[in-house]
Amino acid sequence: MKQYLSPQEFKTYNDLLSTNWAGLQPIENDIIAPMYGFKDKFEYYDAATTIQRLHNIAIPTFALHAADDWVCME
Repeated sequence: MKQYLSPQEFKTYNDLLSTNWAGLQPIENDIIAPMYGFKDKFEYYDAATTIQRLHNIAIPTFALHAADDWVCME
């Protein structure tokens, strides 16, 4: 991973991953969201949610998700 990142990005990612006791949320907010140009995890979740695109499905589809799944929330 180091070869693909600037020294500052690598330090940020390495520090977060080596001291992360809070689970996935800090990784989503501090690594994944900025990596794809989002300001935070909530902006990333809004862009990733499928709820606005369900009306475009043209064939019968079965989808199962958790009630607290950000990808399918209304």
